[in-house]
Amino acid sequence: VLIILIGLSLLKCPIYISILCSAIYLQIFVNHMSLTNVFTGFFEAMTKNALLAVPFFMVAGSLIAASSLGTRLINVCIETLKSIRGGLPIACVIANAIFGAISGSGPAATATFGKIVHKPLSERHGESMSLGIITSSACLSTIIPPSITMIIYGVATETSITKLFLAGILPGILIVVIVSVYLIIMCKPRPGVEKEKFSARAFGKALWKGLPVLVLPVLVLGSVYTGICTPTESGALAAAYSFIVAVFGTRDIKFKQLLPIFK
Repeated sequence: VLIILIGLSLLKCPIYISILCSAIYLQIFVNHMSLTNVFTGFFEAMTKNALLAVPFFMVAGSLIAASSLGTRLINVCIETLKSIRGGLPIACVIANAIFGAISGSGPAATATFGKIVHKPLSERHGESMSLGIITSSACLSTIIPPSITMIIYGVATETSITKLFLAGILPGILIVVIVSVYLIIMCKPRPGVEKEKFSARAFGKALWKGLPVLVLPVLVLGSVYTGICTPTESGALAAAYSFIVAVFGTRDIKFKQLLPIFK
């Protein structure tokens, strides 16, 4: 199995083909399963409705990343926290937590916020802190529902995805709080950099602009926890809402841009 996996990887086969070939070898030659049963099992595993939630949430994340919705989201967090010590990195963590409650995709979160906060974070707290915060806080998407990892785990182990989503809320919030406290302690103000003051006017403006994207986590998680939607349906709802807001609401995305986003 290892020879097949490593050998195909060295031959530059896509990783999913390498794993698939290893799995087929294992089932047929080690577990002595018939070829018919192997492919029937593959087919049944791939035709579970719950798996549709994965592309739906990924589409929602891609639409937000390609539009101004991600910028609006982090601007709300920045305007809220800019007057406290470590406000900018904490804003990045909280924005990632909210984004995780929308798309469940860490790479989409990194792509969305990295281009916005990397430069200001590097200037204030150094390159290492900037890169560390951007990449690690994106991993909150794995824990905070709706998590793509939880969906795949739930399908593979036949565990209730709704219960997994419920179980992820408290750990996710706890991690955000712990990291925020750490950042308050570690992010010492640099000499010559003036402390920013909270502006109610700037906050109100950012909140108004960010309202369309702030509604989305409530819509997604609220529909699941109240039993109105299944996780798959809430994924479709997130994708449809993101599409309508980005294309017709804020008009950040043109129709000709949709094909590469969907790809």
